[in-house]
Amino acid sequence: MSKMTLSQRAMKLAEEVGEVNEAVLCYTGTHGTQHKPEMGPREIAEEALDVIIVATSILAELGMDDWTIQQLLDKKMSKWEWRLLKLRENQ
Repeated sequence: MSKMTLSQRAMKLAEEVGEVNEAVLCYTGTHGTQHKPEMGPREIAEEALDVIIVATSILAELGMDDWTIQQLLDKKMSKWEWRLLKLRENQ
């Protein structure tokens, strides 16, 4: 993936997000997905990890170092923490 431009990486990210969406729709049996292969939690996780990998490659392309990424991630996670706790409570 190292020869991709930033724009190409962004398009790849959108593609990977679409694959997560498709996997979730298949897993939940959404109307119109019955002809697709069965998807389970593992397949959804694999697709979600592809999103993380491509997103990480975008950060690397932008020259972000590990420390900066961690600081930004911590800031974002603090905004989402209450939502994650709510999700865990409902499981």
